[in-house]
Amino acid sequence: MKDEITKITTSVVAFEQEFKYYTSILETVKKEIEEAEKNQIKKADEDEEKEEKKDEKKDDKEEKTEEKEEKKEAKEPAVVKEKITTSSTTNEVKQIEEQTVTTTSTIETLEKELEKTETDLTAKTEEIAETSKVITIDEGEQSDEKKELEKVTRRKIR
Repeated sequence: MKDEITKITTSVVAFEQEFKYYTSILETVKKEIEEAEKNQIKKADEDEEKEEKKDEKKDDKEEKTEEKEEKKEAKEPAVVKEKITTSSTTNEVKQIEEQTVTTTSTIETLEKELEKTETDLTAKTEEIAETSKVITIDEGEQSDEKKELEKVTRRKIR
């Protein structure tokens, strides 16, 4: 009987250690999700700032080229040239979209891992509860046996 109680107690301790382990994983995953969301917001803000700076530089360059063209037009009124502007904004938008997709997939993966961990924690908790129930029942039976033995011993002594 003592061996069984020892085995069950050992398994309860093991379950508690697993519970702590899964709890730490759960906390880590939650922190990673929060960090990923914060990084996504920071990157979006940084990308917007970079985009604004590039747009300002482009505007400055365009103004300078327009001034040069106006001077040329003043010298050569017969020749009219259209300026073709290329923008890296589309590339930046694509990069932001790719970052968003990557971040979203990372978050989804972490959320799946979180769900799995929570499921494991629930299963382990239920298992611990069942084991504790068995231990309690065994201790009750052992206590009853001890009382019965004491009664028999008292009767024999009389």
